[in-house]
Amino acid sequence: MTGAQVQRRIGCLIYTRGTFWDMLAHGVQERASKSGVAVEVQPAFDVDGQDAILKKFIDQRVDALVLGVVDPERAARILRKHSQLPIIGVVAEMPTTVATANVCIDDIGGCAASAEFLIGKMGGQGAIAHLQGNLQLQTGRNRSDGFRTVARRYPQISIAYEAPGSDWSFESGQRLMRAALEADPTISGVFAASDPLALGALDVISKTGRAGSISVVGFDGQPDAMAAIYDGRLAATVDQPSFTIGWTAADAAIRCWEGEQPEPMITIATKLITAENLTAAAIETVRLMPGLFESLMSSSEAQRQLQEEIIEGQRALIRELSTPILPLTDDILALPLVGSIDTARAQRITEMLLETISSTRTRAVIIDISGVPIVDTGVANHLLKAATAARLLGAMPILVGVSPELAHTIVQLGIDLSSLRTFSTMSAGLAFAQSTRAHAAPTNTSRNRATNQR
Repeated sequence: MTGAQVQRRIGCLIYTRGTFWDMLAHGVQERASKSGVAVEVQPAFDVDGQDAILKKFIDQRVDALVLGVVDPERAARILRKHSQLPIIGVVAEMPTTVATANVCIDDIGGCAASAEFLIGKMGGQGAIAHLQGNLQLQTGRNRSDGFRTVARRYPQISIAYEAPGSDWSFESGQRLMRAALEADPTISGVFAASDPLALGALDVISKTGRAGSISVVGFDGQPDAMAAIYDGRLAATVDQPSFTIGWTAADAAIRCWEGEQPEPMITIATKLITAENLTAAAIETVRLMPGLFESLMSSSEAQRQLQEEIIEGQRALIRELSTPILPLTDDILALPLVGSIDTARAQRITEMLLETISSTRTRAVIIDISGVPIVDTGVANHLLKAATAARLLGAMPILVGVSPELAHTIVQLGIDLSSLRTFSTMSAGLAFAQSTRAHAAPTNTSRNRATNQR
C-alpha cells in the first residue's frame, strides 16, 4: 500500500463473544492482514446491538461487511440501500437480496454424521433428547433437519424430547436437559445443536447421577468440547472450523474489490471429532491459539477505546439532560432535579441556572426535588448555594417537592431551609410565583410615570 492509497476497511459483526466467534474474527483479521486491510470487530449480543453496529459501520463508510448477525431479516432491512458494498454473511445466512455471498458449513451433513455416531453408541435403539438451536435461523433449521433425517431411519429410536435453545447457550442446555429428564427419565442419548448446549446438558446429567449412562454429542468443535471428549464425558462434536469460515469470508470480500464475483453460497465441509481423531483436531486448534491471543489483545484495546468513547458520550448526554431548565412562563423557570446530586453535578446545575437567569427576564425559579432520592446535609447545602446565587441575580427561588417524609428528615438533620419558600407540589409553587407578580418591583415605565407626577 503506497502513501497515496487509502487503507480499505472491513466491518466485522459477530453474534457474541466466545471461542467460536473470536476464532472466526481472527480468521477475518488474518486474511485481511495479508492484503493490508484493516478490520474492526464488534460483538452484537442482541438485535438492538446488531442494528447499532450496522448503522455505525455504514456511517463509517467501511469498504466491506462480514456479518454473523443475530437476525438476518432485520439486518437486511438496514442494508438494502447499501448493496453496493461487498456483504458476506457467515454462519447465519443473510438474504440473497443484500448478501454478495454467504459462507456456511455443511450443517446438514455434519449433523447427519453426528446422529449416525450417536445412534451407533446407543445400539440403534432408545430415547433421545433433541436440543435444537435457534430455529429462526437457517443454520438452526439445517441442523435439526440433519438429525431428524437420520433418526427417521431407525424405527427403534424415539425422540422423547425436543425443544429449541434459541441462544445456543450452556444455560439453555441445562434448562432443556432438566426438562427432558422430567419428560422421560429413560433418555439414553442427547443430540445438541451446539457445544454450549451439549456441555450444559452434561452438567445436568452429572448432577443427577446419570453420568456415563447417557451419550451426548454436540456441534462446533470448541476447545472445551474437545476437553470433554478427552475426559470421556462427551461422545463427539462436529468441527465447525470458525477460523476457516472467517478467513474465507474476508477472502470473498477482498476478491470482490479485485473484480471477481464469489459464489453466492460458499459451503465448507465439516468433520466429526471423536476420541479416535481428537489429537489431530486438537493440534489444529492449538496451532491457531498464539495468533488468536494476539488478535484478542489488539481487539480488546480497540474495544477499550471504543468503550471509553461511548462512556464519554454518555457522560456528555447525562450532563446535558441532568440539568434541564424549563420555562413555565415568560418570567418563571422550573428546574426539575432527578437522581443523586454530588458536588460536580451541583456546580453544573448552578452554572446553568445562573446563565439562564442572566440571559432571560427570570423573576422566579421553581426547584423541584421530588425526583431526588436522598436529601442530606450535602444536598441541602448545594440547594442553598444555588438558591442564594439565583437571588443575587434578582430571581426568587422556590423549593417544591417537599413530602412529609422529607420534611421530617430535614428537621431531624437540623437543616435550615428557612431562607427558601417551600411547597409540597409544583402546582402550589407555581401558584405562589404567579401571585407575587402583583407585588413585583415597578417597571421602568411605572417609575417614569411616578416621577412625572411629582
